[in-house]
Amino acid sequence: MLRWRYAPPYDGYNAALAPGSAEEAEAVSRCLDPALRFVALRSGGALIGFASFGEDGRVTGGAYEEDALDIGLGLRPDLTGRGIGARVIARVIEHGLMTWQPAALRVTIAAFNTRAQRAWARAGFVERSQFVTSDGRAFVIRLRKGSA
Repeated sequence: MLRWRYAPPYDGYNAALAPGSAEEAEAVSRCLDPALRFVALRSGGALIGFASFGEDGRVTGGAYEEDALDIGLGLRPDLTGRGIGARVIARVIEHGLMTWQPAALRVTIAAFNTRAQRAWARAGFVERSQFVTSDGRAFVIRLRKGSA
């Protein structure tokens, strides 16, 4: 997944890591860190994406005052825009609710990513705030109650 390549305008999600580099090894180690709660998403045995539950779902610069389980999500590039987002999001939500029983769930989404904004809104996530990072990237924080 660190070598997945997305086409513009989603190329900002591409990991800028040289294969075999110390930075790539560190990123792999981070994905395997149990504290970051990464989960492989599979369909028919094939890796289709990943989710993280907790701090890894946050973006530096956002206001995260409310108690909520943060979710990060990545879908394999060749599967984006094919209408499977709602099913994937539903599975990720179900896993988060069953595993951690949070009072609320939260996602932070790049503001330009209207596909993701719509998909998470359809899953019951409402916009709570917006912010711009120090490097000028805009994000939207969305929240949903923890009960199904």
